[in-house]
Amino acid sequence: MATVGQGGTHRWSISVQNWAGIPTDASTLTITVRDPSTSIVDPFPIALVDLVHDDTGEYHLDWDVEPDQDTGTYAATWEGSIPDGPLVPVSDYVEVVPPGSLSVRPIAGPPVYLTPGQFRAMNLGVSLTGWTDLQLAAYLRRASSSVNNFTGAPRLPVVHDFRGGEVAGETHTWPVDAYDTSPTRKVFLYHRPVIAIASMRIYATKTQYVEFQASELYYELSEGWVEPASANLTSYGLWGAAMYPAIGLSEPHSSIDYTYGDRFPSIEMLYPDTVTNQWRSTVGWWSDETVQVYVNGVLRTSAYTIDRNEGTVLFSSPIPNSNDDVEVSFTGRLHPDIAMATGIIAAARINDKNLVAAGFPQGVRSFRVAEVQVERDLPRRGASQPEPESIPNEAAELLEQFRFAALAFA
Repeated sequence: MATVGQGGTHRWSISVQNWAGIPTDASTLTITVRDPSTSIVDPFPIALVDLVHDDTGEYHLDWDVEPDQDTGTYAATWEGSIPDGPLVPVSDYVEVVPPGSLSVRPIAGPPVYLTPGQFRAMNLGVSLTGWTDLQLAAYLRRASSSVNNFTGAPRLPVVHDFRGGEVAGETHTWPVDAYDTSPTRKVFLYHRPVIAIASMRIYATKTQYVEFQASELYYELSEGWVEPASANLTSYGLWGAAMYPAIGLSEPHSSIDYTYGDRFPSIEMLYPDTVTNQWRSTVGWWSDETVQVYVNGVLRTSAYTIDRNEGTVLFSSPIPNSNDDVEVSFTGRLHPDIAMATGIIAAARINDKNLVAAGFPQGVRSFRVAEVQVERDLPRRGASQPEPESIPNEAAELLEQFRFAALAFA
């Protein structure tokens, strides 16, 4: 989607063609722009006489955005007719942002499901003496990557994040078969579960498409597919005579924007942390929804600050003592089993690192000193080798429930 800053100028452009895909001048043409609340923006609608005619079938309008224009998504609808008949309305969009706004590219690497603070608090039986947070963060990133690899989490169009995220422009083939009497319009999305679908487009060419808004789409939560539930059809199908391409894609493609992720309403006990006056939950990554703190069953409305990522509450006066029951109500973004599996994987690898640093020969399975024998769980010669990035059995058992199904298409 295009963006324009408040006080800037955005060019709305349109190409008009007849049924054969030949550029054709419009008999009538109107553009109407609506703001994020769907109210018509002044001075729209604007008719053909006030549009710039660039070439046969080519028109544009430069829209001067007011400095105090509300930010958000603005939708332009083009309507009109050609000598052969009416045109099917088409929409275009622009995002109005504050001047100088920056858009951040998604991180290409895997997400990290534990912070060093959360990992230390787990106390998984591995010595962390001498380990800095920076060193732990590197192992936690690798462990998080192993979680995604083991579960078969999707990597397109973005790397899956079990805490949830946004997907823009996920594409799928839109099958068209004139001989299929029961065509499917279901699109199985890569990232699940879906929280909300923003829009869906079906492209006939690189620039010609039909768009469905969220209210026109049906999402099946259990099976993970989305399907258009309504459309304005013409005698030429979805695109209409004025837009139907003479030569387009052999198979149209759909493009979908959506958000995904699990949400877990929870009430958890808090426990004194290593930081003075700070209490910690066993669950981190709280969502932006309301967080409520209770001390001995009484709602505390002030005198504390929360860290949603860490899952901690830092109290000021009055400060609970160790005998108080401190609880927190929140909505979590990451399933606790994902966090625990990440910690188990990281702990196993850190323990291996500690053993090597202590002098345990790398690659040696066991050694004996007097009556004491120390063993490492390494594959024996001739035994079947582990899968790449093998993980401890405890972690595998926790992650089994999160495996993504592999779909095969004929």
